[in-house]
Amino acid sequence: MSRGVFISLVGVLAVLVVGGCGGGDDDGSLTQAEYKEQASEICSNRQREKSEGIEAAFSNPKKAQITGQGVKAQLEIFNELALPPIVTMTEELDALEPPSNQAKKAEAMVVAFEDEIKKMEADPKAVLNGDLGDFVEANKLARELSLKPCSGI
Repeated sequence: MSRGVFISLVGVLAVLVVGGCGGGDDDGSLTQAEYKEQASEICSNRQREKSEGIEAAFSNPKKAQITGQGVKAQLEIFNELALPPIVTMTEELDALEPPSNQAKKAEAMVVAFEDEIKKMEADPKAVLNGDLGDFVEANKLARELSLKPCSGI
């Protein structure tokens, strides 16, 4: 291979490597704007999924009879319709690569969501009583990250 061809190949590779970067930090993380957009979309979609599922449960006459009264019916709604979107949302947020200057706070937010989910799974009746499920810490961290859709779980 001639020196000129070699230098050309090195130049092409350099352009491909630099051009392939997504604009985030050198470690492959998202930019602040990308993180905010993607995280907000995740939270909005999962909140909508949760709300639509619960709404559908109460609007379906057959299901409404089941869900109308009783702790067992309320636990069914919680376990089948309310909690799964929150779990999925948390997993999706965890999969994002926040910018390095927000990584610690983003990780703390995910951990706060996970901690509250674990408590809710361990004692769903406490959720029905209003003793669990407030996500205070996770919501606070989401606000600090400017993730409004994630701050009202």
